[in-house]
Amino acid sequence: MPGVRAIRAGDYTTERHFAAKYGNVPAPKTENERPGADAAVGLQPNVGWPCLKAEVTEAMPYSIGDGVVTLAVAVGFVGYVYVKHLGRAKRLEIIHQERLVAMEKGIPLPEFPLEAEERPQANDPTNVIPILGIVLFSLSAGTMILLYHALDAAEHGLWVAPLPFAFLGLGLLVFHALKTYAYR
Repeated sequence: MPGVRAIRAGDYTTERHFAAKYGNVPAPKTENERPGADAAVGLQPNVGWPCLKAEVTEAMPYSIGDGVVTLAVAVGFVGYVYVKHLGRAKRLEIIHQERLVAMEKGIPLPEFPLEAEERPQANDPTNVIPILGIVLFSLSAGTMILLYHALDAAEHGLWVAPLPFAFLGLGLLVFHALKTYAYR
């Protein structure tokens, strides 16, 4: 077809496929009007040229912002561990000073465990119900929103598929609320 040329054959498409897909596109006047000819031409092709899709072959490199966020999380974790260590060291120092004073006065002290016992509340199985309810409800609601906007017209009715899981999560939250506040 006159006026249609292959644009970097092998990268995008051949002349025949290009002409069949896009019809008769006017030929560029100069070599620089061809999309992808030079990096200095610009980012957008000329008006007569359709946007061509190319395959991404390189992974996106990490940015400085990614490194800053990672460093901030690492510093926050190390800071938290350091503050806990300082608190524990101060508590042991106070216990040591009390024992020295008691030994000077001749008062016997009972043995204390150096570490405080963990609260049994952390392993309470009733805390799992609201967490599971929040996870189920938020994931299913997000999936429904995504499906509502992403599905084609033929499959548009499938956006309600995660609705039972949303109701299950909502039911777990209501159950936990009724169970918790029933005793008050």
